[in-house]
Amino acid sequence: MPNLADEMTIPSTKADFLKHDILQFYVNRIGEYSFDLNRNMHLDQRSARFLNETAPLEELMEVDLNRGFDTFVDKKYGEGHIDVILGWLENKYPKGGRLKDLLKVDIVCFRGTLSRIGQSPYCKDAFGFHAIRNRDIIFLLEIKEYTDYDIATYRGYKFEQVMTVSDKGRPSTIFEPINRNEEYSVVYRSHLYDSAGNRIGLCYSAETDAMDNHENLLEFKVINSPVLNEQLFNVKAKRWWMQSYLTTVKKFYVGHRTEKGRLEKISTITLDALARKSDLCPNVCRAVLYDVLSRVMELLVDDGDTCTVTRAKGSESPIRIKYPGDGRDFLNYELLKNFY
Repeated sequence: MPNLADEMTIPSTKADFLKHDILQFYVNRIGEYSFDLNRNMHLDQRSARFLNETAPLEELMEVDLNRGFDTFVDKKYGEGHIDVILGWLENKYPKGGRLKDLLKVDIVCFRGTLSRIGQSPYCKDAFGFHAIRNRDIIFLLEIKEYTDYDIATYRGYKFEQVMTVSDKGRPSTIFEPINRNEEYSVVYRSHLYDSAGNRIGLCYSAETDAMDNHENLLEFKVINSPVLNEQLFNVKAKRWWMQSYLTTVKKFYVGHRTEKGRLEKISTITLDALARKSDLCPNVCRAVLYDVLSRVMELLVDDGDTCTVTRAKGSESPIRIKYPGDGRDFLNYELLKNFY
């Protein structure tokens, strides 16, 4: 066990990482899963959605993105959210085995946790996660307050719906209620290398908005055109970039809405264009991600070791790592019973 202080800090401003050595990042898809409306997991694409490439975009103008808000069914998360990944592991490897050999990674988590770390030099948002080592793997659980959805969030889901079709080939309509218990997610394995060749292996899953007919992943975003100035767009663009960089998404469809929620324009932008337009340095994001995760790995060397990582709101706020952590054991060992 390392002889380290109970708490350490890592700077999280852009200036702290601009001169960092170049890091390399490689990512591959290693699995997928769908949830049906009853939240039963299936290792297939039955809940995937595809871009409606035949619908004339002009027909979507003036669509009311508020329609159906009163019948919207959101999925509820809690601390059991990590169970989704553990459930995928149980279904993917029913015979079990040594988890480290099966996954060939060091850390298991959700994309959202990695995204918030990576974008921290460019945004003021607070974030946090608990970490625990078990079976030679470090599991991360994001500390998050789950609040009820709002109309702004719903408009994003409605835009996804009107732009896509189900895998059954039946076009969606704006009259169908949205139920987010149905979802399609992809599981990734990625490796982050520093300049000396040291490597961090990551396994994470991410819900997918849709795919094109060649199964290229797509993201859909909605912006409020009348009030979104260049500065606000740059903040959003950096978040979009980090989120999609982790999952090989290369193209975005952006819905421009009025203040009252009517769709007035649809545009597209690529991942590379987002970085250029928002003046983002990708290596800064990779560097802070590597620094935080490597510190966690240095701390958690034995099964049962824990730490808690937090960052307060504010552009100058450092990232703090508390060791041992202050979270309870969040793993569902019933889902891990076949692994060692």
